[in-house]
Amino acid sequence: MNTYFTLQTERLILRPFQRGDGVFMFKNWASDSAVTKYLRHAPHKDVGVSNDIVEMYIEDFGKNDSYKFCICEINSNEPIGSINIHVASQFDDIGEFGYYLSKDKWNKGYITEALQAVLEFGFSEINLNRIEACHSIDNKASGKVMQKVGMKYEGLLRDGYKSYLEGYQDCCLYSILKKEYKRNER
Repeated sequence: MNTYFTLQTERLILRPFQRGDGVFMFKNWASDSAVTKYLRHAPHKDVGVSNDIVEMYIEDFGKNDSYKFCICEINSNEPIGSINIHVASQFDDIGEFGYYLSKDKWNKGYITEALQAVLEFGFSEINLNRIEACHSIDNKASGKVMQKVGMKYEGLLRDGYKSYLEGYQDCCLYSILKKEYKRNER
């Protein structure tokens, strides 16, 4: 594992996926329809699907400026979720992120903590100027996470994406600029 791409927060380690993580991905989040409700893929039907996804994540990490991190609790080192960031526009230095987390870890501040580390990575290591994401208008908890890290609401995207389980979703667009992030660090 390349430790250069390992990020650490107070309670979490964000690292590239490793072989063997598929079992945890399946057990802890990817097979749960509550976790995948607003995502573009179906809940994983078996651990083989999760293993295949992990292999793809391992192969693709860092290629085309795309980074998918496995979220692990420091105490147990067990994978509990995933967070990614990728360059959406090379010319404009714009990145996008997404995340998901085991349902039994919700409401503990883990995603806020992980997202802060990924924003720092995006601005300092990838040299992005703007990082953005959207969430379903029905997934208000995701919007609260974005607000907690200093992101600004920009507007509503009508049928902005299609959830596998819920269909087309209106979504709220949030962003943060490098200059805003640096100001928030003080």
